[in-house]
Amino acid sequence: MTAFKNDLCGKRFGKFIVLHSTDKRSHANVLWLCQCDCGKTSLLDRGKLLNGNTTSCGCERRRLMQTSHNPSLKHGFARVKHKHPIYYIWKEMRARCQNQQTKHYHRYGGRGIKVCDGWKDSFETFLVDMGDRPSSKHSIDRIDGDGNYEPSNCRWATALEQASHRRISQKLTLQQVHEMRGLKSKMESTQIALMFGMSKTATHRILNNKSWIDR
Repeated sequence: MTAFKNDLCGKRFGKFIVLHSTDKRSHANVLWLCQCDCGKTSLLDRGKLLNGNTTSCGCERRRLMQTSHNPSLKHGFARVKHKHPIYYIWKEMRARCQNQQTKHYHRYGGRGIKVCDGWKDSFETFLVDMGDRPSSKHSIDRIDGDGNYEPSNCRWATALEQASHRRISQKLTLQQVHEMRGLKSKMESTQIALMFGMSKTATHRILNNKSWIDR
C-alpha cells in the first residue's frame, strides 16, 4: 500500500513534477500535488497524469495563444464566447468578488476574496486554465475557502464533492495535526493547507499552536 501511494512522487509528466499525494479525493481518486515548470501548483488525479492529456497548468497553451500568428486562434473564440456555458460561471465569479450589489458579495468580495489578474479581464485565460467542466453538475470550487479565485486554488467539483470537502476541512484528528506540524519545516504553509484540505487561516493557526493545543 505504501509503495502504491508514493509511486508517483518525483516523477515528471510533461511540465509537471509530482510533489506528493494528498488526503483529498476527486471521484474517490487520490489527488496529487504537482508543480508546473512555471512554478504554479495543481491538484491532479492519477488518471489525468497517466493519460497524457494534462501536461501543464495551462501556461503552455497561453504561450501558444500569445505567440501564434494565426488570428483565428487568438481572436476567433471571442465571437462565440458568450454562448459558452462556462462563460456565465466566469461572469458570476467576477460579480461575486467585484460587484457590491450582488446578493452574495458579502461572502466573497466583502471578505477580501479576489479574482486573479489573469482571470479578471480574460474569459479565454480562465477557460484555458480550468478547461471544460466534466459535466453540467460541476461548478467552480475553491480548494481553500479563504483563498482567491486562481488556477492553483480552483477545480471543477459537484455539489456533493464540495460538501464533502467542507466536512473534511472542518474535521482533523490529533494525528493529522501532528503530521501538519511535522511538515512545517519542510513545506510552505500553503502547500500544507492544500494537502490537508484546510484554509490558509486555519492552517496558520494550527501550525503556530493557536488552535489544537495539546493538553
